[in-house]
Amino acid sequence: AIGYIPSGATCQVIKSDGKYAHIVYNGVSGIVAMNYLKKKTGSSSGAVCDCTESKTGLYYCTASSALVIHSDHSYNSDTAIGRIPAQDVCLVTKKSATKTYTHIVYKGLSGIVSWNFLEPIEDWVISVRSLPDKTEYEIGESFDQSGLYLEVS
Repeated sequence: AIGYIPSGATCQVIKSDGKYAHIVYNGVSGIVAMNYLKKKTGSSSGAVCDCTESKTGLYYCTASSALVIHSDHSYNSDTAIGRIPAQDVCLVTKKSATKTYTHIVYKGLSGIVSWNFLEPIEDWVISVRSLPDKTEYEIGESFDQSGLYLEVS
């Protein structure tokens, strides 16, 4: 177990197969059995998720300094769980059909950000300028990016 969700607490369901759900709770992503979850009919802010898996892919942040990542659609300051620095890249997993928010994953953190500050990078070319110092790994060993240099154009 990587953590616990107290009874009555609210978590964000990213996706579900009906038996298990990929969730985010207090900035931690994990998987939980669906029989422990109860669907919330709305939120106190009235922000209900109408997001679909459209517009998925890699996007870069166009905000002047950083884009705030929220735990839910309300955008309250108490739902901020992280930030995406300007020009950094995130993965869009779902997009609202009617609102200006989108579900993202950034460095393992799942949350919701404003769609207005993201641009697709589908036409970019990523070139490897130098390989990492370490290129052979044992199963389960973490990747060390030291020495890896990528150029985006």
